[in-house]
Amino acid sequence: MDLVIRRAHVRGSPELVDIGIDGGKIEAIRPGIEAHGSREIDAGGGLVAPTFVEPHTHLDKALTADRCPPNRSGLIDEVVVNTTEVARTYTEEDVYTRATTVAGWFVQNGVTHIRTHVDIGPPVGLTGLEGVLAAREALRGVADIQIVAFAQWGIVRSPGTDELLRRAMRRGADIVGANTVAERTQADADRQIDVVFAIAREFDADVDIHCDSTDDPNATSLHYLAARTIELGYHGRVTAGHCCALSSYDPYYAAKVARLVREAGVSIVTMPIKMLYAGIRDPYPKRRGMTRIDDLLEVGVNVCTGQDNILDGFSPCLGRADPLETALLVAYNFSFKRPGDLELVFDMVTTNAARALGLRDYGLAPGRPATLNVLTAPTVQEAIRLQAPRRFVLRNGTMVAETERVERLHAGTAPRS
Repeated sequence: MDLVIRRAHVRGSPELVDIGIDGGKIEAIRPGIEAHGSREIDAGGGLVAPTFVEPHTHLDKALTADRCPPNRSGLIDEVVVNTTEVARTYTEEDVYTRATTVAGWFVQNGVTHIRTHVDIGPPVGLTGLEGVLAAREALRGVADIQIVAFAQWGIVRSPGTDELLRRAMRRGADIVGANTVAERTQADADRQIDVVFAIAREFDADVDIHCDSTDDPNATSLHYLAARTIELGYHGRVTAGHCCALSSYDPYYAAKVARLVREAGVSIVTMPIKMLYAGIRDPYPKRRGMTRIDDLLEVGVNVCTGQDNILDGFSPCLGRADPLETALLVAYNFSFKRPGDLELVFDMVTTNAARALGLRDYGLAPGRPATLNVLTAPTVQEAIRLQAPRRFVLRNGTMVAETERVERLHAGTAPRS
């Protein structure tokens, strides 16, 4: 064996185990692996798990907060105007530099699979895409990056965007996406979804939609998206992000939509950072801007959670590219406070997110790629509670990041009373 990780906790096992790695794949998981001459890593009783999966971020926008005027209204509408003007100033080199920087943060935090939405539309053309494509190539050795050609400004409302999306797909984007709330009417939002599916089918590509990112109960794109997914036989190939309006529906309609989402095999990504722009027009108590996670889980929908924006106009102060941070925010927001709840939240940034991205060979099992995190905490609960450092990050058996932290508590000098 090339490498053995000693004294590891793994989920579902009460005892410490060793993990043997050979040829970039997991060879064995059991106590007392004998492997003379192999390189060894001591997990020190820490949790070893598959690396985190980031299902929804925006590498092209990242680190542009200092270019945006302040959002005085608190509404996303104002942010869209501000960030559109910033997008007009992009250069390929500018986007490349920011995207590689933030993707590096993700890797340092134990993420080796990233899905990023890249703005496509008349204000920016394909400039953002070219920068992110270059970043993907530069980081190919440490992370897999999926690129969504994202119609930020709509399709019906923004003429010419459909052809730009086709150009983006020919240039190297992987997935087709759009933004339902960018359209002027619900009918136009439905037409947008139809165009996205048409382009996706042309390129045999998956679909990832920013869907109903609003508190408005009149926004019903998730219902239409699920129905069209079923009609077109696109089961398991569609992801919907945000879906905040679902929380505003009456319980009967919400249950109907949730069941349809499950039938369609649509994955849902919730972004706790969306809380910052939720319920602005509400009287107290104000809503938190997240979808009905518990109701979706109850009927068997695949739910995961993502980072979304990082230090741009939508999130000018927050964002560390750390799935443990987003997991903690979800846990707080939904009062997921029992140990079993936290196991579920951990799934949202690992196995559930991997399913949304269509990763076929993901997981901690013999024969799978040795793409693993060694965390400095023994359990999922402690990893989330402590925001545990990723001591080692492996991709296909190769170390791509490590973190050492030194903490010392110095005893006081005052005498005991």
